[in-house]
Amino acid sequence: MFLRVLKRTFWQFYDNLFKGILINFLFFLIILCIFIIFFMRLQKYEMTFLILFFIWHIISPGIIYYFSKIITFKEYKNMFKEILEGIIKYFLQSIIVFIINIAFFFLVFLVYNFYRQLNTVKIISLILAGISVWIGIVFLLMQIYLLPILVLDEKKRIFVSYKKAAIMVLSAPFSSIFCLILISYFLLFFYPLFGLIYGSQIPIVSAIISLFPIFLMPFLSFIVIILLQINSTLIIYEKHNILPDLKEQWEEKSMTNFFRPWENK
Repeated sequence: MFLRVLKRTFWQFYDNLFKGILINFLFFLIILCIFIIFFMRLQKYEMTFLILFFIWHIISPGIIYYFSKIITFKEYKNMFKEILEGIIKYFLQSIIVFIINIAFFFLVFLVYNFYRQLNTVKIISLILAGISVWIGIVFLLMQIYLLPILVLDEKKRIFVSYKKAAIMVLSAPFSSIFCLILISYFLLFFYPLFGLIYGSQIPIVSAIISLFPIFLMPFLSFIVIILLQINSTLIIYEKHNILPDLKEQWEEKSMTNFFRPWENK
């Protein structure tokens, strides 16, 4: 399933190359400005990541709204009008989802610390701390599907979206994990991970590999992440006949389309 998600993401980005790069570049500029102001100048490190997380929740539903129309061949207006319409349409739900996500991750962190430092029965405290870590990982995997579900579902119910996201993770665990790994790579999360493993002496090769996506960020990183999320959700929807099957349009392309994109196959 993960390979299907990758193939669809590639062709959708390629077929909408200019739009994808333009949206990604504007999104990148917004994030970069926030990073420069709050992280570099004001040195408010925790606040920086909180604001970036908030911006992601506000803007990405609008981009998902626009690209879901392109992918499913629905009528759409001007690109910026569609994105703005999506942002306005899902603004309130996005804020609620942001608050729930922050609260849940903070709660998992508190529970993990509590059980890790519990000295009464060490083995039980370790087991409970491990369970809290796994709950946090599953909740993190749910984020792949959460916002696309909120946009694609007609009734737009937030708690139902969380339930569906959890079911999707359980129905496609390996694909979800691989998607999360790829998204983590695009978001440069591998570098701090290598920092934890190697300490201050990170091998040059590992540093180059983990920091390579920084060169892709202005052009494709964020839009590819969003397309990965949309396709991961759509493929499961198609599997359960919730949405029409788009395999013929997005998966039966060959390298001919790469050099001659005007041909169907």
